[in-house]
Amino acid sequence: MSDNYELVGSIRRACNDIADHYEGALDGPRRGGSVGGGSGSKEPPLPVSAHILDVRRDTHTDLAHWARVVYELVRNGEGGQISQRITDDEQQQPMALAAFIGHWAQGLADADQGEAELCAEELRGHADKLRRLALPDRRDWMPIGDCPVTVADAAGNSVQCGAKVRAYTDKQFIQCPGCGTEDTLAWWMSQIVPEGSDKATATEVIAYVAMRGSQIIHHDQIRKWASLGHILRHGKDVKGRTLYSSSAVLAYAQSQEKEEVA
Repeated sequence: MSDNYELVGSIRRACNDIADHYEGALDGPRRGGSVGGGSGSKEPPLPVSAHILDVRRDTHTDLAHWARVVYELVRNGEGGQISQRITDDEQQQPMALAAFIGHWAQGLADADQGEAELCAEELRGHADKLRRLALPDRRDWMPIGDCPVTVADAAGNSVQCGAKVRAYTDKQFIQCPGCGTEDTLAWWMSQIVPEGSDKATATEVIAYVAMRGSQIIHHDQIRKWASLGHILRHGKDVKGRTLYSSSAVLAYAQSQEKEEVA
């Protein structure tokens, strides 16, 4: 057995992961997400970001490079070039390139261990990026807003805490990471979005919908609903953040959920 067993395995795993996630990278970040199992929106997916296209292009470029390296370095049993060729059409197919490199990984490791190690490192990096795009980590928390509790600053003056407060799916009580105040989601919402105040930032609206409608929505959904005219924007707050009607967003989110059930 070759001394390069682990190296060959690393190249092949990277190639397999690239093949598994190359197409999925287009969809993963654009799907309706959730915290704690809520359903996403049925709106059309958002446009593919330039970052995703760059990751896919860079991956394809390096796959084509390493396929050429394999063909130049690997020899068959008679000492000549390998018989399998990459056609012009296959050069444009990342899956075909990944399969080619994976198939000849042992030959590459035997021919030039240094090149094989570099190949493994570069392809592993691409595979990890594609996996993160295709299978983004799901958060177990959602932002509520800035802590409104009054605290004393270093000079003894009364100021707003202002720390970012998060609600976690597995915790009944929510604690501010700044001042340590702890209470229920309902209490925090009564402090952050007082009764009678319908206009709120997207973050506050998300918490409002979670509390009043038991639904999880996210910032991209709110922005998309507003751009499509399903909900209205109501100016900005003193920090320049767009304001929305909490009740209007809740009503639209509930209508979307009913359509999904139907």
